[in-house]
Amino acid sequence: MATSASATEDNRHTIVLVQFHSAVSSRVYYDFPSISAAAEAVCRLFEHKLQQSQPNVREIRYDVADLLKWIDNLTDLSCLVYDPRVFAYLPYPKDWVKKRVQDYMRSLGVETSL
Repeated sequence: MATSASATEDNRHTIVLVQFHSAVSSRVYYDFPSISAAAEAVCRLFEHKLQQSQPNVREIRYDVADLLKWIDNLTDLSCLVYDPRVFAYLPYPKDWVKKRVQDYMRSLGVETSL
């Protein structure tokens, strides 16, 4: 069975680089087996932040605009995605990450048009 181009594209090791605020000590990285797993993790980071800010709320609700605004307000967010054609990790900026997060949310059936 042939693998689709988009599935092949998604199954590339991805490193998410985040700086949450101006302090250099807030820089962290996370690695994932695929682009979609990295996009899901960015959503989970936002959900974790919401849970911390509202500890008494049992069910956290948000829309994609809230998530994208949070991403915009991060000091830095980028990804390094492995490209087997060049045997190297290629960098992608915050806007690229936002597009992948929107694609991930759309795959869950969430309306992402703003």
